[in-house]
Amino acid sequence: MAWYGIFKDTLKLAQTANNAELYDKMMELRSMMSEMQDEIDRLKDENRSYKTRIYELEEINILKEDIEFHQDPYITLKNDPQHIKYCAACWNKDHKLIPVAFIINHYRCSICNSKWMSAR
Repeated sequence: MAWYGIFKDTLKLAQTANNAELYDKMMELRSMMSEMQDEIDRLKDENRSYKTRIYELEEINILKEDIEFHQDPYITLKNDPQHIKYCAACWNKDHKLIPVAFIINHYRCSICNSKWMSAR
């Protein structure tokens, strides 16, 4: 960082000039600059987190338009040629597409353990 190089040079000048008051103020300034850098880093992380969440919400919004609900408690995607069945409970709770498995005579979600018999 350019400011850090300038600061170090100024601190050396304060030491060379043997000015204790200036040196103390420079050390105080260094502490404040360090706190500001920590805050900048925290805000960058927070901003990155918000951007990720916005992206996730936009993806969910796109998916909502493609969701098709059925009589049985599962959903499918309108544009999915494989017609994969997803757990409606997981979608309603967390907006996650969790494929369900057909086991013997019922469907089961591996995440929330919802089970149901096919109406067909």
